[in-house]
Amino acid sequence: MCGPSRNRKQEYAIKKQNRLLEDQRIQAEKQLAEQRRVEAERTGKINQNVSSIDQAFAGFDDEFYGKASQNVLDYYTPQLQDQFTEAQKKQAFKLADQGLSDSSVAGEKAADLKTLFDRELTNISSKAEGASNAARADVSNRTSNLRRMAEAGNGLDNFNSFLTPEVSQVNLPTNFSSLGDVFGSVAGNINTLQQSGLIPTYVNDGKQSGANSGSAARVIK
Repeated sequence: MCGPSRNRKQEYAIKKQNRLLEDQRIQAEKQLAEQRRVEAERTGKINQNVSSIDQAFAGFDDEFYGKASQNVLDYYTPQLQDQFTEAQKKQAFKLADQGLSDSSVAGEKAADLKTLFDRELTNISSKAEGASNAARADVSNRTSNLRRMAEAGNGLDNFNSFLTPEVSQVNLPTNFSSLGDVFGSVAGNINTLQQSGLIPTYVNDGKQSGANSGSAARVIK
């Protein structure tokens, strides 16, 4: 008499367990689907934020880096040219004052000035290239840092709060150090040669004085 009743209870328990397992399975699938949805949404936002970095820094191109270089050239080259012109005038005056305008000394000193000019022009070109490379490195560092932040999921919904300040801080330097006196050593060298007697010094009566007066003067003519 107890057999069928007992079987029904067992069947009921099995069905109940199966329903519970099915409910758990459905719940697990829902949770997994939600996790996938959240992860897909997160990935989408990350990709969007990474893309926004490239868009925000798109203006920092070869033309921009060329401007960094040109700023240096525009600042230093006119100063160098002005100094060179002024040094030529001063040198010509000193040599003429000593009657050496057509001497080999004049040619040597003119060559010295040109050598210094070319050397400093090369230095300026190196500075200009360095400014361009520094600008590239600055932008590269900023974009790399932002990309790491974006890929780590920082600022998913407000990434502009990180991006905007970084873009605004990319500026080309406009304050440069002074060029300094490039040609002073050449002008000073003429005075040194005069004082040492290696080139003649003319006095008021037009005669030469110094260790190399007379025949020595003809050597440098």
